[in-house]
Amino acid sequence: MKPNNSSAVVTLQGKLAWQVSDRVTLRAGGVGSRDDWGEYIHSQLFNPTHMPRHLDQSQSYFSTLHHTLSSRSFYTVGLNYF
Repeated sequence: MKPNNSSAVVTLQGKLAWQVSDRVTLRAGGVGSRDDWGEYIHSQLFNPTHMPRHLDQSQSYFSTLHHTLSSRSFYTVGLNYF
């Protein structure tokens, strides 16, 4: 293993659904990750404090509302955040 060539990764995911009534359903969820990693550079072997560190993060959320108006019609409203 090379010095300062490390990685710490956390990934989370979750979903919820709630049937408010016979005709209305709410759904929500999200995904996120965080990666804190260091890069080995051979030219900095004796000066490890100058080896680069990186932090990558991502997250995404969603929600939907499904409403059934009758046996033949419905609508769905959705929101997403990236």
